[in-house]
Amino acid sequence: MESEINLFSTEAIKQLVRENLGIAYLPRFIVEQELKNEIVREIPTGIQNKMIEIVYTPHKNKWITPAMNLFIQILRKDQKENCRFKY
Repeated sequence: MESEINLFSTEAIKQLVRENLGIAYLPRFIVEQELKNEIVREIPTGIQNKMIEIVYTPHKNKWITPAMNLFIQILRKDQKENCRFKY
């Protein structure tokens, strides 16, 4: 029987993998330290598409700082260029 769980926290995902409760497909930079310390190991795959979806949801009642606004502009520009970003 196959099981699947979707989590939005990379730390939660890493913890489940560290506890040997499953496997995950994560960007290398997220698990670089764990790989280096041999806490987790890499399983070679034939996966070709290495894009990651990004979702941002600003709080409707919070002020958007200039830095946050710049980040949102960068995401929107990327969306126009790559058509992979949803907001």
